[in-house]
Amino acid sequence: MAAPLNICWPEPQYPYKVSAAGGIYVFKDSREVPDTFHLMADYKKGHSVVLTSSMANSQHIPGLIRGHLATIIMVDHGMFESPTDHITLKPERRVIDAAYTAKFGKADTQIPVQAENMEVTHVTNFLECMRTRQKPRLDVETAACAQVFDFNVRDVLPRRPDAVILTRKPWKVSAKPPKG
Repeated sequence: MAAPLNICWPEPQYPYKVSAAGGIYVFKDSREVPDTFHLMADYKKGHSVVLTSSMANSQHIPGLIRGHLATIIMVDHGMFESPTDHITLKPERRVIDAAYTAKFGKADTQIPVQAENMEVTHVTNFLECMRTRQKPRLDVETAACAQVFDFNVRDVLPRRPDAVILTRKPWKVSAKPPKG
């Protein structure tokens, strides 16, 4: 979930503050994973992420990024595990300025997504970077920010009743912000 955002941002980011809620409300069996889950994450660079999911309902929620000038709808069908043939850029018409209009226009824009085998693309990029010493599209710093975040979200937060502070160096989870 966090990898696409970290790839799009100018630099990889690790959330500063994360809170989560949810529980096992429908499937009362021996599972440990909540069937309903909500998350909010704040980033020091001024971003917030809100994630909600439920295994108790088959309707997917569109994957999108809400910005001030526009919304980027990455997966309008909400099935992140399934391919999509386009990304939609939807302007926030009441606030777009002349610079935005000159670059993107006032209408919704559908950007085609090239259908390709992502595993092959990723491995090819990695091997090419090994040969050329170029930075890969998904470098280790970006992957660490995404993976540690995803690990904490899925495995640590559902078991904690409080909001937590995530620190990057060293990677740790605590209930109190770091000093300094």
